[in-house]
Amino acid sequence: MEENMDRIFNISVDDLKSRNGYITASEIVRQYRLWKETLQIIKDNKEKISSYLNAKLSDKNTRIILSGAGTSAYVGDVAAPYLTRLLGRRVESVATTDIVSCPEDYLEKDTPTIMISFARSGDSPESVGAYDLADNLIDSIAQVVITCNKKGSLAKRAAENSNNLVLFMPEESNDKGFAMTSSFTCMLLSVLLMFDIENLDKYNGIVDRLSKNGERIISEEPAEILKLVKLGYSRVIYLGSSSLKGLSREAALKGLELTRGKITTSSESVMGFRHGPKSLINDTTLVFIFLSNDKYTREYDYDLLKEIYNDKG
Repeated sequence: MEENMDRIFNISVDDLKSRNGYITASEIVRQYRLWKETLQIIKDNKEKISSYLNAKLSDKNTRIILSGAGTSAYVGDVAAPYLTRLLGRRVESVATTDIVSCPEDYLEKDTPTIMISFARSGDSPESVGAYDLADNLIDSIAQVVITCNKKGSLAKRAAENSNNLVLFMPEESNDKGFAMTSSFTCMLLSVLLMFDIENLDKYNGIVDRLSKNGERIISEEPAEILKLVKLGYSRVIYLGSSSLKGLSREAALKGLELTRGKITTSSESVMGFRHGPKSLINDTTLVFIFLSNDKYTREYDYDLLKEIYNDKG
């Protein structure tokens, strides 16, 4: 329905098309609907996922690697801290680009491993390369592929081995735009749901609220967002702690991609920002801090927020 609107973000569709922005804009606004579809996909595969994970995680020493390239790597950066706490076991985010270039620095031959690969298309050489390296170098390896492309090389390769699990995201999440948007959020949601597979019912309300808030922001907040755009900044910095540090990396990449590098973007952890990167701030810098919902961590967020404000730019 949203793709048929005359305006997106209060910008006419004709204007967006003339600026080559329509594809990405339409992919952004469909996300709130695709999150519900993602939840349903995980529900439809609950028995298969549960059986697979129960078998593969029976060994408490099993290592979990979350892997991807670019935005797909940031899915792992966001998910790993949360899943470490949820599961009480070793969960690490390692980019496919690092695995392919230095495999023996990241893959452990004698450690039982589940490697979860995130891929929009699954056709990049890094995606398939990291998959093959894990298969060849780790004695006990189970591979999970979460992808938006059923016809991708990675999906086809993984499907050849019955020891693997392949999950396909909603077809519309296979973004056609250069910048990954719905593919990122759907893959992130899916891995969070997958590792809490026995408690899916509690996510009905959570995903519904996420979807409604997403729709509200898209329909009601463009005017406020436009005010930020018109501030005349030349640099944008995104900060966050734990999982939100990973999200800040993704936000910075989106800003860089969608402005074609015209705006300098950067990301850092809230605490790490004080140790050098804070020097990036000048009078034309816009700073975003993703506030943690953890009471202890949020105190550090507020502390830096006040510090930046008192510095007066």
